[in-house]
Amino acid sequence: SWGILTIPIIAAPAVSGTKSVLNMIHPTCGNKINMPLWCRTCNVEVPREAVAKGYEITKDKFVVIPQDQINSLAAEKTKTMSIVGFVPLSEIPLLNLGPTDYVTIPEGSPAKAFYALREAMLDADAGALVSYAENGHDKAGLLRPSDDGATLLTQLHFVSDVRPTPALEAPTLTDQERALARQVVDINRISWDVLANYQDGHRVRLTALVEKIINGVPLEPSAPTADPGPVGQELVELLTATLAETKKKKSQEPKKPGAKVSSIKTTKRRRSA
Repeated sequence: SWGILTIPIIAAPAVSGTKSVLNMIHPTCGNKINMPLWCRTCNVEVPREAVAKGYEITKDKFVVIPQDQINSLAAEKTKTMSIVGFVPLSEIPLLNLGPTDYVTIPEGSPAKAFYALREAMLDADAGALVSYAENGHDKAGLLRPSDDGATLLTQLHFVSDVRPTPALEAPTLTDQERALARQVVDINRISWDVLANYQDGHRVRLTALVEKIINGVPLEPSAPTADPGPVGQELVELLTATLAETKKKKSQEPKKPGAKVSSIKTTKRRRSA
């Protein structure tokens, strides 16, 4: 809802969140093992219906809370998401950004109000700070347009949930160290599109391993741990070696006619919905 204006929307996860999950299996029968609920103090198994819930106030010391009281704490169930106000996107810390959903409108719903809001935010380079309830908890989110035509809802971490920045005492760098570090950055500039080439290698290797086991393919011995690299060298020496190695690799890369070194560019936001 935006003032007296109500816009129907649908939110769907923008990221799959696929994970490689390994279960505990009983080798004798090949079936999954269920964990019993066990009290380590009384050394007994506890039936699920006898389990209570408690809040830890100090290490291993809990306050037991009745279930009816826990139920009363839940945020009021509502299907409405309220716009609190609009925030410049440049002011939003990355640490506060959480999971993101795509936002669309239900089929048959009036589209003008939704796209008017999206166009206004795109024009102002701003996002809408929204409040809503989900699974009994109060939530805060950021509704914002993206340059590719989508509208996104990003769950925000509350300020109280973000840990303070660790206090680190920065060492003094020489001009030579700064210059070499900058050269390493400049020579390795790439386009954000390169991210498309990366994936969860563990999941890929696990899937391939499972297929081998299913197909009866003999398994190879695991590879030795990789060398962690040089330790204890001077920063200038390491940066110089890194720079030289990068230049060597780039000189060996096949060059395409008219190819240019890719770099990260800042583009202005499109002003179309």
